[in-house]
Amino acid sequence: VDGDYLYVYAAKNADDDHTIYVSRYALAQLRGLPNGALNDPEWYTARGYQRQSAGAVPEPVIGGGQIEISVHFQPQLARFVEIQTRGLFVSDPQTAIVMRTSDTPEGPWSEPRAIWRPTAPPNADPSQLLTYAAKAHPEQRGTGLAVTYMQNDVSSQTPIDAVYYPEVLRLQF
Repeated sequence: VDGDYLYVYAAKNADDDHTIYVSRYALAQLRGLPNGALNDPEWYTARGYQRQSAGAVPEPVIGGGQIEISVHFQPQLARFVEIQTRGLFVSDPQTAIVMRTSDTPEGPWSEPRAIWRPTAPPNADPSQLLTYAAKAHPEQRGTGLAVTYMQNDVSSQTPIDAVYYPEVLRLQF
């Protein structure tokens, strides 16, 4: 939420790029969530925000995104922050939890900056260990920003308890 709008981010899942688009809804339109309130978002386009019903053609706001991301306003930075994973397997040196920032919900967004490099716990094979679903949790109290991500061992049908729970980080600004 920023000002009088709820911003909603969507990822294109048709290719490996996972391009991110943003739409918004006026908060007044959502009060009580009347039937049909979510039917006609305003998409960010090359000409600003336009209603879907008016033929809006969404403009990408982030390339190289992920299916699971989070975006929030970070008061200490006075900027919007996007958190996601980059890469997939822990054995890949490019796999990391990354952060982008922007002055506005639609960007322009900074290049992704690695904020954490996941490692494999004992007895886990890094080439079989997935890292995914990184998200910020600004609603959590405490020092810094809570960020979670998941790890899962793909070599086992039954998740190994040591790796299947969310990992938690605290970022300091």
